[in-house]
Amino acid sequence: DQATGNDADNGSTPALAKQTIQAMVGSASVVNGDIVIVGDGTYIEQVRILNKGITLKSANGAASTTIKAPTYLSLTSYTEAGNLAWNDAIQGAGRALPSDVVMPVLFLDCPNTGYTNNVYGFTIDGDNQAQIAPAAGAEKSLVGILVKFTAGTIGGNGTNEACIIKNCQTNCATPWLNDDRNGYGIMVIGNSNCTIKYCTITNYQSAGIAVIG
Repeated sequence: DQATGNDADNGSTPALAKQTIQAMVGSASVVNGDIVIVGDGTYIEQVRILNKGITLKSANGAASTTIKAPTYLSLTSYTEAGNLAWNDAIQGAGRALPSDVVMPVLFLDCPNTGYTNNVYGFTIDGDNQAQIAPAAGAEKSLVGILVKFTAGTIGGNGTNEACIIKNCQTNCATPWLNDDRNGYGIMVIGNSNCTIKYCTITNYQSAGIAVIG
């Protein structure tokens, strides 16, 4: 609960809610199969669900609950060389990504396919942070939701479970890279088994949905 939560609390009840999403999903008390319910508000944070399979669900839907990218310099970037490479003899003709570095707003980061992560009822806002990036490192790709080695669903089956992904625009210091390969709404990498439905994806620079792997 952004308004009344406290990250020092354990998040077991609404009265003991944590304040940030990352503190809750990263808590040792949240284990495979759990449901994390997020209250209304705009959460300016980068969220990483690491090595666990959970359901992340807003209380009142995407119109009420937003995960918004923090400033560019505070975004953690991740190098995914093995998962963003493929054998293509004409990569130089526009088939390659500008780099193997990604900056996801929401990262479902699992080591293998034994995990299931569901995301229901959020607006994921990249805030065009990579558009205002400094020259150094601007070739990193801004991604709304990055799915790695996990099954699950993004966007549920009703009004309160739809997902909106927006504003994943980027900029590049090198002119020839400042094209259409840097911003993604949803990117699925590795051997993932992901269902995407009831999603609206707008204002991206490369692909609304990119499946690489």
